[in-house]
Amino acid sequence: MPSDISQLEPVLRLALALALGGVIGIERRWRGHVAGPHANALVAMGAALFMLLSGNVGPEGPAREAAQIAAGIGFLAGGVILRDRFKIQGLNTAATIWCVAATGCIAGIGSYTLAIAATALTIIGNSIFHVLEHRVLPLPGGGDQDQQDRRRAREL
Repeated sequence: MPSDISQLEPVLRLALALALGGVIGIERRWRGHVAGPHANALVAMGAALFMLLSGNVGPEGPAREAAQIAAGIGFLAGGVILRDRFKIQGLNTAATIWCVAATGCIAGIGSYTLAIAATALTIIGNSIFHVLEHRVLPLPGGGDQDQQDRRRAREL
């Protein structure tokens, strides 16, 4: 008969994935992106749940499941990428959703330290590269979308 601790382990993995996805989502919402804590938390927990289920399939189950999750998340992330003439939006959100799903997979297999590190690096990466992209290396000719949006808001 399994111990209470072994029965609690999958729940802890799901809770960690949910929490870490939510933390990444809070950073996204703080930056004004639509995929906030709710969506990111559920993506991470869903990926973790699939990884937990794949452990019952055999030794190749987790690798096969991770590949299927990546494909499915690619479809989901593709839905947030919008193109309006010369403007493309949602690429960072799509990439973040992929990172969140991978973090959920890592939490689902029980690699807590790596899942926490992946969360921190996703947030750090989004923060540092946002500053680099929009303040240090803006597109020439005022092509930076944030700058254009601020200009339009001032004109209104």
